[in-house]
Amino acid sequence: MSKFEFELEEFQKRQARVRTEMEKEGVDLLLVISPANIHYLIGSRCKSFQEFQCLFFTLEPGPLTIIMQLAEVAEYTDHSLAEDMRGWGGREPENPIEVVKRVMEEKGYFKRRVGLEVPYYYLDVHDYVKLKDLLGPSWSWKRHILSKILSWPSHLLKLPISRKPQKLQTRPCKQVSKPLLEDKPSSELPARYTGPL
Repeated sequence: MSKFEFELEEFQKRQARVRTEMEKEGVDLLLVISPANIHYLIGSRCKSFQEFQCLFFTLEPGPLTIIMQLAEVAEYTDHSLAEDMRGWGGREPENPIEVVKRVMEEKGYFKRRVGLEVPYYYLDVHDYVKLKDLLGPSWSWKRHILSKILSWPSHLLKLPISRKPQKLQTRPCKQVSKPLLEDKPSSELPARYTGPL
């Protein structure tokens, strides 16, 4: 979802709910990893879910920093509420956890009580271990802060079911493709790839 798909007040309400939970949990800075939760908090239409990205979500309202793959910077700039975009990789190989470290040092975030979102997906084991080592004993696992707020009411999960069963085409592929190829000389058929594998 883009920041344009909801009014600014909607995003502010979402952020306020997360900050209320952060305060209850004693967290000053929440590192948000899941793209769905990043989209929920600041909007975005970025699609590189397989690559590391991290929103530095502070307890106090203010400009937010996010790191993402360099190729996503323009889209985050146009479609999110984050003000400080840091792209990693792209021109040269780069470890995204080193970028997290630079942001944490630059902004004085190591002095804060840090909560780390540890989603089931989007954070590989290697990056998790590096983050855990980087943050030291001051961090805590805070997946539940966002899950408390983002749990969907059960009535929203019910999908409409078609009352009419749809008739499916069940002809085998050979029956469909055979007539298309029978009347063509072999010179007109697509060439087979014979290059190196």
